[in-house]
Amino acid sequence: MYVDVSPADLRQWNRLGIRGLRFNHFFRDGQLHYRGGVPLSAARTLAPLMAELGWHLQLWIDAKDLPETIPVLKSLGLPVVIDHMGRTDARAGIGTEGFQSLLRAVGDGWCWAKLSGAHRLSRDAPDYHDARPFHEALVRANPKRLLWGGDWPHPRVEGEMPDAGHLFELFQLWTPDRAIQHRILVTNPAKLYGFPN
Repeated sequence: MYVDVSPADLRQWNRLGIRGLRFNHFFRDGQLHYRGGVPLSAARTLAPLMAELGWHLQLWIDAKDLPETIPVLKSLGLPVVIDHMGRTDARAGIGTEGFQSLLRAVGDGWCWAKLSGAHRLSRDAPDYHDARPFHEALVRANPKRLLWGGDWPHPRVEGEMPDAGHLFELFQLWTPDRAIQHRILVTNPAKLYGFPN
């Protein structure tokens, strides 16, 4: 449990290569969906040491809850990465207030987003056609603030188990510009995670 993690532990994790912590702010029926996760409320306590270490905050959230959460995120003073393109239901489309707030946050450059989890937005396996507009909108918003991830080993997957190789093929199909692919796959993670050049 996060309350048992000491500053010495976090500093040791930093020496081992950890560069961020993931928090859970994903609700269903008014309850945190993944009760084993660390709630966003814990970030207030952990943020000062995370800032000292140069870590980022990764957030699992449904984009519909993002507008009211943005002030909290900004107040923490940490780089923020939103998981799974905002982990919203693809059937709602990209015009929702929540997803538009994610586009603005990425576009303004204070927030990162992961181009991952197409299978978590969509049930249209294996090609997840209705997730593609979310991916493309984020690329248009600011490719300098995007990362790709396969979400392997797909914990708590709902619906058909995705093929990680095919998810990468979809990334390439949905991001045809090779320079933008390189930025998302190489340049951006090197910057965020402090990988050597």
